[in-house]
Amino acid sequence: MNTLNTAYQTLTQTCPAHYYINEVMPFNYPYRHLRVPARVDKAPEQDLQKIYDTLLRAVQLGYNSKAELAHFLGLRYNDTVLSELDLLQSKRYLHHTFGALSVTSEGEDYLHDHSILKVEEQITLDLLKDERTGDVLPLRRLDRPNDGATTLPSDTRPNRSAELLSDCTDAIRELRAATHPDEHLIELRAHEIEYDKTVSEGCILVEYHPCDVESGYEPYIEVRNSKGDFVLNRHLTSILQDEYPDIAYLLSDSDRIKLLGEYREALLDAEPIHRARLTVEKLSVWETKDAFREALRTVKRKILIESPWIGRATQTYLPFIEDAIGAGKKVVILYGIDEYDQHDPIALGKLQSLADRSPNLLLYYLPEHFAQQGVRLTGTHRKRLVKDEDYVISGSFNFLSFNKKTGQRIANEESYKMSGEAREEWRKVNDEYRLGLPLQ
Repeated sequence: MNTLNTAYQTLTQTCPAHYYINEVMPFNYPYRHLRVPARVDKAPEQDLQKIYDTLLRAVQLGYNSKAELAHFLGLRYNDTVLSELDLLQSKRYLHHTFGALSVTSEGEDYLHDHSILKVEEQITLDLLKDERTGDVLPLRRLDRPNDGATTLPSDTRPNRSAELLSDCTDAIRELRAATHPDEHLIELRAHEIEYDKTVSEGCILVEYHPCDVESGYEPYIEVRNSKGDFVLNRHLTSILQDEYPDIAYLLSDSDRIKLLGEYREALLDAEPIHRARLTVEKLSVWETKDAFREALRTVKRKILIESPWIGRATQTYLPFIEDAIGAGKKVVILYGIDEYDQHDPIALGKLQSLADRSPNLLLYYLPEHFAQQGVRLTGTHRKRLVKDEDYVISGSFNFLSFNKKTGQRIANEESYKMSGEAREEWRKVNDEYRLGLPLQ
């Protein structure tokens, strides 16, 4: 069983009420591993603090020369312990006058509170830099990238550029203080980056949709580890939730990504763009609903509707469907997704009754049809309309179950109307789904 199937089955068991998992998408999240020199003030090691304490107290007792201290403490004159006298003088804890040492008021303060003494030290920091947000994070072991998965776009600044850490000193100071509270970052040498490597972590994006499209619940996403028990990554979830649903279009291997990929330049402009025979027009939710009604009203020979669920909204369109098939026009409806069927029994019953009475209404329950035809699919989550050989509408609009009215709260959805592709779309769906439709 592959990772995505395992994730799907595991997370389905903990899926929130009123939701189902629509899609699990693998991807890789980009970071930069940076190693940079820095300078900090820090409290001396405990052993050093004991040495400083001993030297200061010995001077207070009257041993006020290096030679006397060496004799009193049983040390050689050139012992490294006595070299710490230089630091105590540099910190003004000791004063040297006419060959004699004395403890200053600062030195007495230190004897009462060792925490006031800080020594400067050169250190090297290893950091992770989030390539999309610019956040600086502690270095940690990353999950191995997902083979063949999309890696999200990353920072393009040059290797070891000082700009990578511009305006990051305060964030790094806080990061260091969280793990080394006895230190204070004095200087970050961003212009001397020693190591810079782009790395990525394998993750999965889990998309949740409400079970009842008319419930008012909205779809959302989570980012989880792609290994082991699929732990929630709150940091990445928070970041990518703001990019939803665009991030799903980027990562999905379903039809929505095909649309975005093939016609990317056209989709950047809401106005129709003409390229050879192709015209692409972006539609809002309400524009899609109006376009669907108009397609049913003006169909000349045939229309195909693919939508996962037959909802109460279907009853709104039944008069148009009945008029079309009564005039000898073919209406093909593809619906159903195994284990997630959420159909309105009254609307479905009326459709089935029409299909029983007229050969012009072809109703395909896809889970059953695919099983009979040996197609390795469990149903459909596509939302697609093909009108005659005029145009295709595809996107996130549920044609037969969207039942909202203007002014109500809705999820952010959109569709794309493509002229010049209808004939090829008929051929593709007929072949892929093994429908056996006469296309002439």
